[in-house]
Amino acid sequence: MIPNIAIIGVGGYGKVHLRHLLDFHKRGEASLTAAVALPVDRTASLTDELNSIGCRIHASLEELIDALPELAVDLAIVTTPIHLHADMSIALLQAGVHVLVEKPLTASREEAQRISHAIKSSGRQLSVGFQYLHAPEVRELHQLLYSGSIGRLEKISIHGAWPRSHSYYCRNNWAGRLELNGSPVLDSPINNAMSHFVMLALSLGSPPGQAPATPSSISAELYRIQRIDSFDTAVVKTKIRNGPDIEIYCTHSSERIAAPRLKIIGTKGRGEWIQDTFATLEGEADFNWRQEAHPEAHTRECMLRDVISKLKDPSSFACLPEIAVHHVGLVGNLHRHVPITLVPEDRTRQREQDGAIFTYLPGLDELLENASNSSKHLHELGADWAVAPITFSPTDLT
Repeated sequence: MIPNIAIIGVGGYGKVHLRHLLDFHKRGEASLTAAVALPVDRTASLTDELNSIGCRIHASLEELIDALPELAVDLAIVTTPIHLHADMSIALLQAGVHVLVEKPLTASREEAQRISHAIKSSGRQLSVGFQYLHAPEVRELHQLLYSGSIGRLEKISIHGAWPRSHSYYCRNNWAGRLELNGSPVLDSPINNAMSHFVMLALSLGSPPGQAPATPSSISAELYRIQRIDSFDTAVVKTKIRNGPDIEIYCTHSSERIAAPRLKIIGTKGRGEWIQDTFATLEGEADFNWRQEAHPEAHTRECMLRDVISKLKDPSSFACLPEIAVHHVGLVGNLHRHVPITLVPEDRTRQREQDGAIFTYLPGLDELLENASNSSKHLHELGADWAVAPITFSPTDLT
């Protein structure tokens, strides 16, 4: 039997999930049974396409839940904004439906605990859409890292620069926000666009099948260059209990794009992973391994197949809340302990590209890359707008 699937949210990133579900439906891998679509997203062409395959369109989550006995939905995919993840996921779990929620799991430890209670009381499962944990080259890389191929792991660092335009932060009422209507959002590169790579580093920081790496100490700088509530640039250096140091160097305020990459250092070699490109390891005794990566769309399909497989086979891999909560804990600790430093507006510049306006900080591209390569904070490299990092022992990580 193929699973009946519902999607909650078909606008924004929900459009991406919807295209995959339509492909799965056409190939007979799943049945797209229902969709919750707001009026603004319910175009004539979308309505016609969903109607043509027998997919019921609902105006709200409540309407969908009322129809669940008739629809017999097995899995619901929640693609809505961060601050809606917890309440929507809990409502679906309590209605007897398995859930795949878009990353991150939530924006607070308290919400994560509520989800955990709902999972236990409902007997249903919830997976989190950290798709790169499902990438074939990542799964192989993870195994090799703990086979001794490059010795004991010493450090995993993330570097990525994804400029975001003014329209990115104006596209909805939650982008760049810390909270909305009393609900935590904590939107930032680390909690949204680049959270995939943070979760990936935490996962690789411990052996396959074990809980992700847990920091014992964190040293961080957080900066606001865009005119938003949250931070858009960060350097985060962590010491891991019984594991490699994990470092994060990321920004939405660079002038140019730098594809997210992980650099891995071991006592007997090194490795690298570049998003949607390749993974490599080089060790002693002429050990060399390289595996090409598939496009992002293929990785998302791998994730969906794994989540569907887990509905029938509990031994199948999926990113469960007990994995994703390590990311929630890291983000929460950053916001509790590290003030966000506003970079003076007169230090920034603006540029136009394809009709979009971008604010950027001149020199940040090179500075962030140098920091990543030298394992230093921006303050240590002499940026006169940078402040000394805050170092603290994190609490409530899971």
